Amino acid sequence: MRVVFSSAAERDVKRALDFYLKEAGAEVADDFIDRIQAKIERIKSNPESYRIIKRASMCRS
Repeated sequence: MRVVFSSAAERDVKRALDFYLKEAGAEVADDFIDRIQAKIERIKSNPESYRIIKRASMCRS
């Protein structure tokens, strides 16, 4: 199972990580990343519990 973040979600995570590093320190930033990784593992192990979003194909003429 592959979990893919949208570009907006990736941007949000990066901004949050930068904020935690600057404002709360490396320990809090590491905890934030650990929690995201744990959620990804839960999604992979039980994908039926989560919403699947498929990107619509774009046709060009």
